[in-house]
Parts: sequence; C-alpha cells; structure tokens
Amino acid sequence: VWSALLQGFVFFYHHVSHHGIHASAAMTNSLDEFSSHSVNANKIKESEILLHQHNTTTSQKAIPNWLAEYIIWHGEQRQTLTPDNWNATGRKYLVMQCLNVDGRCGGTADRLKPIPTLLFLAFQYKRILLIHWERPCKLEEFLQPTSRGLDWRVPEWLNPKLFGSRPVGTTVRQIQRHARANGGNDVVVRSRYQSDNGGAEYYNEQHFNKTGPFEQVYHSIWHTVFEPVAPLQKKIDDTMKNLSLVPGEYAAAHLRAVYGVKSRPNPVIRNWATNAVNCASQLRPGGPIFFASDSNFAIHVVKQYAAVHKYKIVSLQHEKEPLHLEKSNHTDRDPSEYYETFVDLYLLGNSRCLSYNVGGFGTWGLMMGYDSSCSKRHAPMHFRNYFKCDWANANVKI
Repeated sequence: VWSALLQGFVFFYHHVSHHGIHASAAMTNSLDEFSSHSVNANKIKESEILLHQHNTTTSQKAIPNWLAEYIIWHGEQRQTLTPDNWNATGRKYLVMQCLNVDGRCGGTADRLKPIPTLLFLAFQYKRILLIHWERPCKLEEFLQPTSRGLDWRVPEWLNPKLFGSRPVGTTVRQIQRHARANGGNDVVVRSRYQSDNGGAEYYNEQHFNKTGPFEQVYHSIWHTVFEPVAPLQKKIDDTMKNLSLVPGEYAAAHLRAVYGVKSRPNPVIRNWATNAVNCASQLRPGGPIFFASDSNFAIHVVKQYAAVHKYKIVSLQHEKEPLHLEKSNHTDRDPSEYYETFVDLYLLGNSRCLSYNVGGFGTWGLMMGYDSSCSKRHAPMHFRNYFKCDWANANVKI
C-alpha cells in the first residue's frame, strides 16, 4: 500500500509539477481542507489542482522520491496529532522559528531559502517539520500549505509546548547533533539555520547523483510546500497581468544597489541598473524583462532607459521601498504592508532566466524560477566593478 501511494504521488506530480505560480480560485477554496491540519495521501488527485496552462518547459526536476515519501508520512503524523499524544514515543519535531525573543531572524530569503535542506533533515531524522514566526507576524499571513504538500503550521494548542528551553541549531551540524542527542529522543529541535546558498552543499552531498543538484529540485520543492495566501496571490496575478508578463516567458534582472551600505552614489546605481537589464537581455534577447531592485532610483533609471530605447522592460515603482522583514519596525504593522517583497520575489520566480548581483534574494528567485541554469551575474561580490553587458535585440544570437 505504501509503495502504491508513493508511486501514485510521484506519477501525479510529474504531470503537474511545472505549473508556474498561478493557482485558480478552485485551488484556494480547496485549502479549507487544511483546517484539520492534515494532508491525506489518498486525496492527492489531479482534480484537486486546477492550474493555468502555460508553456512551462523547464530544466527543473519533479520532487524527489524522499520528499514524496516524507509528505505521506508527515500527513499521517498530523492526522493523528492531539494534545494527549503530541510527545508520545517516536513523535518528534523540527521547528523552523523566528520568535520575538530571537536576536536576528534575517530577511525573507534568510529564513525560507533553506527549505529543501531542512525538509531533508526532518525526513532523515523522522521529525515533523513545522514553521513558526512571531516577527513580523506569522508566516501564514503570506504563505500557506498547498493541497498536495504538507501542513507545516503549528496548531495553537501545540505552540506553548514547543519552545522554552528546547535546543536551537543554527547550522546543519548543530541540527544533526541536537537531533541525535539522548539517543535521538529529544522531542523538539528548533532551527534558526541560515545559509547564503540554502544549504546546497549538504543537500548535494546527500542527493546530487540521485535526484539532481539542489538548484534543479528547488522549484518543484518550493511550489509543493508553499503558495501565496489568497489576497497576496491576487496581487501577484494582477501585477503579472498589468505588466503583460506570462510565467516562464520572460527574463528578470535583480539589483541589490544598497547591499551592506545605507546609500550609494546615483551615478553608480545608474550604471549598475542599466547593466543589469542588459545582461538579462542576453539571456532572452529582446525581452520582455522584469526588473526589481531595493532602490527606487534604480527602478526610475530603468524605466527611463526602456522608454528612450523602446526596450521591453517592465518594473514596479513602489511608493516606498519594500519593507525588509528584519530591518523594519514591525510593531503595529499590517501584514499586507510586506506584500511588495513577496510580489517581487514571485515575479522573479516566475521568470525563465535571471541576472543578479549580490545578496540571497536574486539567487532565491532564480532557483524558484523555470530554469536555474539560465542566469548571468551582472556584478561581482565585492562591488568594485561590474561585468559589462550590452543590450541584445531579439534578432541577435548570443
């Protein structure tokens, strides 16, 4: 029975995995089933997931077998979880956390980029993976489980039992040590793990020859575990429509203009911004190209550049700089004030190819996207120089 369920799940996923980001209203309604905090493997049917059809040829892989197996096991654990048996023999947890008392949780990429690595650690040590944020608010204000994934939310009654003096791991090695401590019998291990590459080295050591490298499975793993909540999804859909972007049918350019500093001279930002979209054009000659940056001046520059040369470049001119989850004062802020960050992320993640410079956000969007091998770095890490690119028109072969 177990083998048949696993094979059925993998067969199903191969048919629907590379769907892009847009989920229909029917899919949103099906999330009501999650109120019981469970995913029933027997309910994994193609009819549950109604997705927009696009040309989604991609180099990304379907979810690996270990994850399909873990999703079924995780769902069984959640279905039988009660206040009376939460710490019964054999029932153990790995909790990704950001608490108000934590010194630093990092930004969106810092917190969520390592999800494949932490899922594998949970699978490896037979622990129920859960995610709990208090700062700036619950993750569930932005993202929710998918109907074919696993329910990573923490039930309210379980929340007080998971924290306190429980061990916290900030590296893969620490998480492994805590998971093995006391004969592997510690009920709760907490994680504040962050990595620039999401833990790709560890994942690839375990799985490179079996399931493909980390960056190739990231797209399918992410879209199996997370989807935007309905109001955020609508904002993403509306933005895509307004910008005339089709998932998988455009390139993106991401520029961190003020990485590690409070400001940078406008002439420098101007050069970097135009170069970023030029590099993206070499990945998709002629465009269209979506441009995102942490600098409104950079976005203004690119808009002017596109207008003067009649290039197919689009971007979002935010009224204010998008809020950073870690750096902004989150007291009394509505969760919707952080939506712009997720809109930028998903528009990067809906692209076919991507040019980027520094920070984790751009490479995160690349891995979420349709082809993680289609990329170009438009500036080195040290920022003292940049890799010069010229604009490539549609009739130019690169």
